[in-house]
Amino acid sequence: MSTLDSASIKNLMADKKRTQVLNDLEVMDTLPEKEFNDMVELASAICNTPISLVSLLDNDRQWFKARVGLDATETPIEQAFCLHAIANHNEVLVVKNAKEDERFKHNPLVTGNPDIRFYAGAPLFAPDDTPIGTLCVIDQKPREFSDKEERALKILAEKTSELLALRAENMRQKRELAMADMELKDTLRRLKEAQEIADVGSWEWELRQNTFYWSDQMYELFDMKGLRRDELTFSLWQNRVHPEDIELVRDSLRRAMRNCETTYVEYRVIRVDKSEIWIQGVCIPILDEDGIPVRLSGTALNITHRKLAEKEKSIYVEGLEETLFDISHKIRRPVATCLGLIDVINNDDKSVTVENVKQMAKFFTDSVQEMDGFVKELTNEIHKKKESLKK
Repeated sequence: MSTLDSASIKNLMADKKRTQVLNDLEVMDTLPEKEFNDMVELASAICNTPISLVSLLDNDRQWFKARVGLDATETPIEQAFCLHAIANHNEVLVVKNAKEDERFKHNPLVTGNPDIRFYAGAPLFAPDDTPIGTLCVIDQKPREFSDKEERALKILAEKTSELLALRAENMRQKRELAMADMELKDTLRRLKEAQEIADVGSWEWELRQNTFYWSDQMYELFDMKGLRRDELTFSLWQNRVHPEDIELVRDSLRRAMRNCETTYVEYRVIRVDKSEIWIQGVCIPILDEDGIPVRLSGTALNITHRKLAEKEKSIYVEGLEETLFDISHKIRRPVATCLGLIDVINNDDKSVTVENVKQMAKFFTDSVQEMDGFVKELTNEIHKKKESLKK
């Protein structure tokens, strides 16, 4: 018979490690579960007792994860027979008549409801071998407990411990899956936000099943919001492409499949309101183990602003060239006048008088002023074209 003094009982009651292990198992105060209910039903049937419990002990109480023949869901820990059972190491604690047992005869569970007389409890262990409770059978009359019954109860307790460990592992996996799912959702959310910010969509074309996947931004770019995935076809896709550019797109796809290489193409998309946007497309072939393309994957980047900027730049450059050409023709006359006067001065020194120099100075002044006017005109034209680009 295992006897615990009051100090040992207090130490067991205050065992913080056991409480922490139970917290980690996340089993206390959980709903009934069939696997544990089956264990107590089986224990009662094998041991022929009206009461059977899966009892777990924290610092304050013993709580019943599963029970048969008892209405109570918990009792104060100081009344728990199971507290003595978990100190019994790996052995079954058997109390044949609690009324005659010094440890329990004054226990409220013996002197009152449920009038315990016989008790047998096999310890339950956490995965780290910490004893956390018992699988116990109870009778309201004294009785013997055979070796066969004791062995059966011990086996059932071992299986119950395995159930607790399996439950804990399942809970851990569920948490990890929930975290992974949350991380995946966060990643997808960030990817969607990034695509919206960058105005880029992603797509896949499964060649063997001829099925398509578009990201949300693809539907936005091609103005196909509301279209279901199973409604998306290559024909609908290419119908959005500008007729003058469709062959470029087809050629890009063919080259990707034929040469198994990444291809790039720029093309226009015609939206529902007949407006046009420019797309820079990338197509990457995905190959099977035999090197045969089974899927095309790619992106579509809205480059309309870049194309407009290029067009405006081209118009700006063309305008400057026209202005420069026009000004250059205008500026040739005063330049020719200046060059002629300089030639006279250089080749006819004797005929050049002070009066001639004064007249030539006037011509130089007029020509320089005329050229200065043309330079100002050119500067104004450049400024006007810059301002027009900002609008």
